[in-house]
Amino acid sequence: MDSLALQVRLTTRLAESGGTYQILRCPSRGPAVVPYRRSSTIRNYVRTISCNTRQQFLARDVHFPSTVPRSRRLSILPRAASTGSQTTTGSQENASAKATWQSRLSGGTAELDALLAEGKEEEALALVKRLAGSTGESSETSESVDGVGPQNADEKVFRAFGAASQVPRRSYTLEELKLHKIDPARMLAPRDTTLAGVRQGGQLALLAGLVATWWGEHLDQWQLLGLVIGLLFIGTVDQVSTGGGGEALLVDTLGHLLNPTYRKRVALHEAGHFLISYLVGIPPRGFTLSSLDAYQRYGALNVQAGTTFLDLDFQKQTRTWQIKSDMLDAVSCVALAGVCAEYLQFGIAEGGVADIQQLDFLYRSLGFTQRKSDDVVRWAVLNVATLLRRHKRLHEELADVMLSGESVGQCIALIEKKLAKSDLV
Repeated sequence: MDSLALQVRLTTRLAESGGTYQILRCPSRGPAVVPYRRSSTIRNYVRTISCNTRQQFLARDVHFPSTVPRSRRLSILPRAASTGSQTTTGSQENASAKATWQSRLSGGTAELDALLAEGKEEEALALVKRLAGSTGESSETSESVDGVGPQNADEKVFRAFGAASQVPRRSYTLEELKLHKIDPARMLAPRDTTLAGVRQGGQLALLAGLVATWWGEHLDQWQLLGLVIGLLFIGTVDQVSTGGGGEALLVDTLGHLLNPTYRKRVALHEAGHFLISYLVGIPPRGFTLSSLDAYQRYGALNVQAGTTFLDLDFQKQTRTWQIKSDMLDAVSCVALAGVCAEYLQFGIAEGGVADIQQLDFLYRSLGFTQRKSDDVVRWAVLNVATLLRRHKRLHEELADVMLSGESVGQCIALIEKKLAKSDLV
């Protein structure tokens, strides 16, 4: 019998009494069951092997961890011959299950958008948790939400929410980060060169305009002085009343119009926040990609581009200053996702200064020492970089979708559909 390429997947659901949890999938002949003796040392280990469907082989031949005893034998059982009708039925069932999930996903994201539009944040957060199957309710008591919520734990709709496979949580040295091609000093020191150039160019253009006006209109020195004083007065009012929001709006708008790379950079920055927050379990609430977009949405000049989140759980913990470690880790990853996304794409970040300052303020408020803060930041940087590299294409597609003006629900649908084809989130 010819050798066949077989994929072995060991699941993490190891019951205390043991059980058969291995599935063998053969592309040309369908699935076969493999009995497996329970061992706590095996965790989600996937390998592709070639062997005869009736052959006996040892665990070491599949390159499992060396801690697995050699006596743990895996036996490939011959699969009963399947008819064409059975294959067709299985395909139809898979297609039906996929269609049902996509229908629930579409309904769930639409309802989420509706709740966010109405400002019902608590209801929106509860909906996300139910669709992700993380309500903590039993399958008998969990209820659906307008027909889109999961009826039991096996019917999750938001399957990728909070499901990221993250790097081990421990202290990392700078040398370890550099081995992963990460320079924290460069990443965590954003330099806003694009808008600085636009601002400088605008100042020179304003000066040239004043000279041209004085020369073309034959203004005397008092008229020129009055014009300069008027411009200074407008700038002072803007600084006092809006904190420079008017100037920031003008400069940011010019940056988007004159520099397409800057527009793409901002989208990748915010897409990094959006994607990482979803994968680590903090639902995005909304996003803006320019100061003009923020002004049109919120009606305030001092609001810049950014991503907001349904972080009600985090807010509750901060009110008592009893922040759980897993929540702090998630928040750290979300805060650093923007600068990390820019660093991976362009080699240096321009935005994200406010993100880093807010994170530093949080650590100091919690009484963290510099060493403890460094430990959290280094782990978060490595974790975020690993996730963004793993999902590089999804990250770029998400940025394009956000640029096209799609809603939060539609962005979540994109993430879910893309990751549904992946074995590793």
